Amino acid sequence: MGRVTSSVYPNPKSWNEAAFLHPHEPIRRDLDRMNYVLQEKFFPGPPEQQWKVHHFYNWYNDFFYPTIHHHHHIEDELVFPILEQRMKLAPSLTADHDQLLKLLDEIKFSEDMFNNALKFPPKDIQAKRLAAASHLRELVRQLRDHMLPHLADEERICDDLAKHFTEAEYNEIVKKIVMSLGFGGNKKVFPWIWESLCVWGTPANIAEFKATVPPPVLWLNNAFWIKDYKKLRLYLDSIEMDNDPIKPSRSCFCF
Repeated sequence: MGRVTSSVYPNPKSWNEAAFLHPHEPIRRDLDRMNYVLQEKFFPGPPEQQWKVHHFYNWYNDFFYPTIHHHHHIEDELVFPILEQRMKLAPSLTADHDQLLKLLDEIKFSEDMFNNALKFPPKDIQAKRLAAASHLRELVRQLRDHMLPHLADEERICDDLAKHFTEAEYNEIVKKIVMSLGFGGNKKVFPWIWESLCVWGTPANIAEFKATVPPPVLWLNNAFWIKDYKKLRLYLDSIEMDNDPIKPSRSCFCF
């Protein structure tokens, strides 16, 4: 078992303590990974390493941005309404999503600064690229600073979760989430959750989660999806490399 990044349940011992960690752990790990690869020593690199900029936004726009959007949509439209039938939830749990989505949009559109930098005279291009990278780092820092306490607030309701729902009842909610994602959504999200779970989860956590997932989803993940996910993940991981390991083709990993 690897390190759990949750400050609320750093050592989950029951189904309810682990319930929200399945989507939250990969979110926190991706935020940490973004912060790491966007350090000045890696990013954006000299102009001849413009591929690092392309790779970051390929990963962000094709994967992270739509995945977090979809995660919030599922919470607002499916999970929280079911929980509120038996529990009282703080309005901030959904209200926070507006600010987080705004920051997600700002990161998405920050790519324009890098594109515009290339329009300047050659002697000015690198200074403009460095300014764009500094702006991007600040936006990612803001996203992380807003996201982490929000995720912690959501996880704090899991103590009450076991008072109002049985494990079997919560598993039915998880199955509804899986069904709501459809084929394309599961292809994108499931290997992301699964890879993270294999890092932080105990054998019991993994077994409990597998019990909620339809067998065809598990089979497709093992046979195809995890491989596709790792290829897309390389767009982010490659940023700390000196040479581009990816063939010059744009990723397409959409819902």
